[in-house]
Amino acid sequence: MQIRSKLNRAKLFLSYDALKGFKERIHEKERIVVNKPILSEDQLYELDWKIKQIKVGMMVSIVYYDNNQFVYKEGIVTGTDFEYKKEIRIVDKYIKINSILVINII
Repeated sequence: MQIRSKLNRAKLFLSYDALKGFKERIHEKERIVVNKPILSEDQLYELDWKIKQIKVGMMVSIVYYDNNQFVYKEGIVTGTDFEYKKEIRIVDKYIKINSILVINII
């Protein structure tokens, strides 16, 4: 029983963050800032062709550029707007088409 009481006592302090925001700053330091790559005409053509194949309900994986970093997102397409906002929605995340670098239909 003594081990169990020590574990319960340790749980009390798990949520305590002595240095508020310290973890966020550490994660920010780990992030590598990169410039958005420029795609060739062939890459743009292939990307455009793949985007036009996408329909709501399809499973896709996307690598896109956001906030000076590459982000990988995988999920079901829940919405598309190719005319006005020019974005794809995967589950609850809106992704601008001009920020997409790689897209694969799964």
